[in-house]
Amino acid sequence: MKEKIKYLPWKIVVLLALFALLRPVNKMLASLIGFEIPSELSYVFTGIIAITWVAVAVWRKIKAPICVLGFAGGLYAILSVAIAASMYYLFPEDQGETSLISLLTVGLLFSVLFNVVWGGFLGYVTSIIQRIMETRVSK
Repeated sequence: MKEKIKYLPWKIVVLLALFALLRPVNKMLASLIGFEIPSELSYVFTGIIAITWVAVAVWRKIKAPICVLGFAGGLYAILSVAIAASMYYLFPEDQGETSLISLLTVGLLFSVLFNVVWGGFLGYVTSIIQRIMETRVSK
């Protein structure tokens, strides 16, 4: 397992995680200027990110898409919680009832868990698409 992790395309993992940060960063910037993004738009961002992740993994012919997209999801979760924690320090008056301790413990734990599973699911979808494409090419 260690050998497999060593040879994952880490640049792609990082780039996919950074691309996914567009959603929380967009939401935070909008709230800073007093604009509320409709929840429907959040779903659209999530869909665009998911489609992009799968498309990149298929296009680049990633050999272990479940691992790659799972790691990208985990990295995204860690980075998004780090951004939220930094916003907590930059704008403490805007945080309401949210405590930094809960953000860094429960928030980080569930965010990483959810996003690793979500990335793994997208990796599974990618592997199915790759198999379909391989069978069509071989015919």
